[in-house]
Amino acid sequence: RRARPVVGSPASRRTQESGKGAVRSPRPALLALRRSSTRRLCWGAMFTRALVRPPAASFAAGLTSAALGPPELGLALRQHAAYVTALRECGLALTELAPDPAFPDSTFVEDTAVLVPGCAVITRPGAPSRAGETAAVRAALRPLCARLAEIEAPGTLDGGDICAAGEHI
Repeated sequence: RRARPVVGSPASRRTQESGKGAVRSPRPALLALRRSSTRRLCWGAMFTRALVRPPAASFAAGLTSAALGPPELGLALRQHAAYVTALRECGLALTELAPDPAFPDSTFVEDTAVLVPGCAVITRPGAPSRAGETAAVRAALRPLCARLAEIEAPGTLDGGDICAAGEHI
């Protein structure tokens, strides 16, 4: 899997070592922000919902640039289940998409949308093999977001490459 650092807490680390390689832990596209005086994350808002998708049977065929060995589907599924449990324990309402074997990297839903207060931007991933992943995410976000915008060709954007710091992206 692609192993790239993400700015944030230690809990946001993107790789976890295993005996047969590393599996990048999925991070959901977070959505439906509400005002809160505590645990402020971005623009004084707190996450209340998350969009998740478990790894598909084709997960090991996903994009990779690291020499970590092939990911283990069983391990990835266990990690995803633990992640979903942790999100629920934090009080988040989840929108769960079905695995999509046509897109091995589709478990990484954070790459397909960027959410800011009042708007969801559907991305246009740079890898051609990921182009079809946005359709299910768009459909899931449509009833939850007041406004949807999209990155259009020739532009590309992977949401996992976005970092928000205060009101700056």
